[in-house]
Amino acid sequence: MQFSVEREREKEMEGGVCALVGGRSLEEMKGAIGEAAEQGAHLVELCLDTIAPPFDTTQHLSSLLHLCPVPAIVSFRPRWAGGLYDRDEDERLRTLLLAAELGYPFVDIEFESASDFLVRLDRQRCKNCKIIISYYNGSESLNSDRLQDLMAELKELGGDIIKFISVAQRITDVAPMFQLLSLSNVPSICVATGERGQICQLLSRKYGGLYIVGSLDSSEGLVPCQPTLSRLIKTFQIARINERTEVFGLISCPVNHSIGPVIHNAAFSEINYNGVYIPFLVDDLAEFFKVYNGFNFSGFR
Repeated sequence: MQFSVEREREKEMEGGVCALVGGRSLEEMKGAIGEAAEQGAHLVELCLDTIAPPFDTTQHLSSLLHLCPVPAIVSFRPRWAGGLYDRDEDERLRTLLLAAELGYPFVDIEFESASDFLVRLDRQRCKNCKIIISYYNGSESLNSDRLQDLMAELKELGGDIIKFISVAQRITDVAPMFQLLSLSNVPSICVATGERGQICQLLSRKYGGLYIVGSLDSSEGLVPCQPTLSRLIKTFQIARINERTEVFGLISCPVNHSIGPVIHNAAFSEINYNGVYIPFLVDDLAEFFKVYNGFNFSGFR
């Protein structure tokens, strides 16, 4: 099955900021959706695994769909994929299938469960729902060869969008993700977890990432060390970043204490200069310059 993302559906995500929202109850989830919209999220990922049982599948899904003021992605992650769900797998898949049937614009299914899910999915009935097939590795970084192999496997499964989530133990672990985004001929998302992976979220738009993941300002986020929505939207002005954006930054360890991004990005915006200033948390300076030598970053301090 070929990838068949309709352009108008893709535009709902392209270059936007996606807020991960969760809650122990339906009311908490609704509150998080409202908070995400107020903070400027372009879309939300409804993390159903955060809702404590009992979960009234039909009622809850219908209620959340009608409530969302922005396009919604439905995910329901088991513990082995970084989520909280640890009950019946068939029930989990039925919930995601129902989300597609109800008309949610996007449903996220894990690579390991995708074959079973897609066999059961009525494509004609759910033709307006785009399927994200995601690969999660919370224990190690993915090198270029592994990412290319996974890309081929995920494409073969026949979803519409592919997504990679892995930990960044060093800032150089993000480079293969940028290369993958640049070379991908299908809509793709890359998320690097951990403090050293934050540049993935800050610069994915430059390299062709479909959307960027952020956390609510009031929470620590559902993915470790994700930038908050206000930091992405206000400080780094993510919406301005494109493939021609000049990248500047501060190299240090630690680095997140710097007010440089606030000052420099505000200045870039004021003079309408297509540049971004970001923090680079670097442990090994020689390795950093060796790996990122071909990325044409414009300057550091």
